Amino acid sequence: MPIGNEERLISMAITANPHPRCACPLPEYRAREKHRAFTLLELIMVMVIIAIMVAMVAPAMVKFSAGRAVDDFGRRIIAASQFARAQSISEARIYHLNFDQRTSQFWVTADTGGGTFAPVNNEFDEHYSAPKGVRMEVTVGAQPNVSLLLPMNMQQQTIPQPSQLIDGTQGGTPGELMQNLPIAGQTYVEFQPTGRHDPATIVVSDNSGHRVQVACDTPTDSFREVTR
Repeated sequence: MPIGNEERLISMAITANPHPRCACPLPEYRAREKHRAFTLLELIMVMVIIAIMVAMVAPAMVKFSAGRAVDDFGRRIIAASQFARAQSISEARIYHLNFDQRTSQFWVTADTGGGTFAPVNNEFDEHYSAPKGVRMEVTVGAQPNVSLLLPMNMQQQTIPQPSQLIDGTQGGTPGELMQNLPIAGQTYVEFQPTGRHDPATIVVSDNSGHRVQVACDTPTDSFREVTR
């Protein structure tokens, strides 16, 4: 018996969609699974992991920050020494790089005449203070006097010089070396217009044990970082 048009349409619909009850709810179910939110337990676990990681990294970050402060302060001292030396040569007058170990400060002054020193019109004229927790120890050696023109208030001392040569033999008669003495109660490195200056060692450190040593061993060398 021939199949009517209505029966043919029903057959085609069943063939195309054999499970009509499951076809519609399936996309909605998958959408709900795709956008499922975090549970409270999962959020708590994530927060605990983040807290543990922060606790592990924080001490290292604090130490790194403190170390940077020591390094920066040491570089600042080197920059001030380079400025004082260059200005002393270019202006033909004495410059001082002053230190206050009690307050961990340094600043630059220049000779205004007659052995009187005053701050210079520069970024180094103000007292530059070390960051909190950073301290410095300064040791300055007297430089030999090679100039005949000295300020009236300049004090000197005589240092006997042996006549013994490097190989141990005698090389003439013993001599004497004149050294300039620093002004009493002050700690500073003196820069001469000749390019010479006082040998000195500045040790910058903090409470965590990080330290930087800035030094110049001879009157003709430049200050540099020698140890870390």
